[in-house]
Amino acid sequence: KFVAFIMSVHIAEVLQIFFCVLAGIPVMRTPLQILFLILVTDLPPSIALGMEPGESTILKEKPRPRKEPVVLNWMWISMMMNGLILSAVIIAIYLVSLAYYCEGAIFQSNIDTLKDRDQKLMQARTVAFIALVWSENVRSYTSRSFDKPVWRDMFGNRHMQKAIFLAQVCLYAAVLIPFFSDEILGLSGMSIGGHGWAGALLGPIACLVLCEVVKPITGYQMRQYQKRLATATDLTHEAGENDSKVGWRSWRSAAIAVLRTAVILHPRSGGPSGTTRPPFFAHCRMNALGGARHQLQPSSSFGYQFPNTHIARGPRFT
Repeated sequence: KFVAFIMSVHIAEVLQIFFCVLAGIPVMRTPLQILFLILVTDLPPSIALGMEPGESTILKEKPRPRKEPVVLNWMWISMMMNGLILSAVIIAIYLVSLAYYCEGAIFQSNIDTLKDRDQKLMQARTVAFIALVWSENVRSYTSRSFDKPVWRDMFGNRHMQKAIFLAQVCLYAAVLIPFFSDEILGLSGMSIGGHGWAGALLGPIACLVLCEVVKPITGYQMRQYQKRLATATDLTHEAGENDSKVGWRSWRSAAIAVLRTAVILHPRSGGPSGTTRPPFFAHCRMNALGGARHQLQPSSSFGYQFPNTHIARGPRFT
């Protein structure tokens, strides 16, 4: 969950800057603003996700193969979808803010001709910055589960509440404290007006709705993955049972062969004086191999003998 959240928001931030450069519009954020986002507003929620309690259905999931990576394919798809959603929402808000504060101009070449262009550009960037922080905070809540709705046990992780509170305090300090906001970070929350704050509020709302919309897709991919794991597990168990059956049969056959050989090669006493009585298995072995032309017959002394010939030792006819 930590990786899914941090990768989705960083993918979104990279895509936003890339879009601005590619489209020829002013870059959405300065390097200091990017650093502030990564270290101050993104880090606390990501740490809180690392302290997320285990889900109640975790024992119903099949064990994952040892050689699989931590981030699976369906997780990458989920991260990309959420990153694209976050990017699209913030880019749309930024374009509207540029058009609103820069007198309808959105391209860099047109904005450069405006009077007080730095102030106007600062206002548009401030709206996009606030919308991004709020949207990422919402994204941290939606990241608590890949397939469950956000309102399911929404406040179950108390560390998340602390992290969001800290991120909000840092946000308002970044956009409202004089000199720190405008001179250092290049933000101005006091000058964007009510329209700017209302426009920024559309970001987390749209992000929440769209991120929840794509969760059924991720849930379907998770179920398909669990089915593949179950099939692989069943095949492995079946192969193991077959191997154990074959192994048991092999051991049983070997044990029987050893016992028969021991019985044949170890004749029992009880015949006439100076003689021994071969076991009954010797009779069966001789008949099976066809190695004797005469049948063994029991003698009066409970020994076995050929007609007119007494058998002295068993190994001689095996």
